Amino acid sequence: MKLKTLTTVALLTALGLVAPRVAISQPSPTGDYEPGYWQPEATIANINQPINITLINDTGITLHYGYSFQRLLESYGTGPDVVFPDGDTDSFSVHISSNEGDLASINVYDPSQPEQKTLRYQYNTSGNNLLVRVSLDRQEPETVAASSAVYIDERGRVYTFR
Repeated sequence: MKLKTLTTVALLTALGLVAPRVAISQPSPTGDYEPGYWQPEATIANINQPINITLINDTGITLHYGYSFQRLLESYGTGPDVVFPDGDTDSFSVHISSNEGDLASINVYDPSQPEQKTLRYQYNTSGNNLLVRVSLDRQEPETVAASSAVYIDERGRVYTFR
């Protein structure tokens, strides 16, 4: 009987160690702001409603962007690769939910010079409307990758990842 119990516990422990887990963003354990890329830069009011995103290209160069949606880490929707000229404004909606693992990702990049520019994002939110102003970061060295992403997690937190 003890051998059967021990075998069952060992098997369940082994399965728990190798089973895939959904990676989610982590806020500060104290609730205070801690510097770093893992801190949200904006928050969407109701993640279960469509999120209206407006991008503004304020870089002085032509960019491209594309977006994708994931549900439980499986892709279920993508947007087209969009040419995004300087001074242009473009709007679209994304649909995710508050289920763990749901997220939206908007990749913005300069296809002509992938190692030359650093993009900077400024966010403004009002309800479920997210305004993203993309500009060039003049303080960063010009040897970092130009591609970066706006990421919205299942709690409505908005991040920038390079």
